Amino acid sequence: MEYIVNKPLRDFEFWGGAKDRVQQLTPEELDMLDSELESLWEGAPSDTQINDLFWFDFERAADLISLQVDEDDNIIREEEE
Repeated sequence: MEYIVNKPLRDFEFWGGAKDRVQQLTPEELDMLDSELESLWEGAPSDTQINDLFWFDFERAADLISLQVDEDDNIIREEEE
């Protein structure tokens, strides 16, 4: 069975390492990512695809909204430099 849930990314229930990485993002950044993620998949992604992007390819997700991450997948903010 397949079903589609239409809700904002900020309401997505991340798990594992993705949950930790997403906590670095502001609600506004999640909203920006929400619209950008549609370009990554044909059709609707599964919850696992969404979670895996943030867990295993966080740099790619951050790059979609012009954020930089360090080697430990921490977002580099200007005020931290």
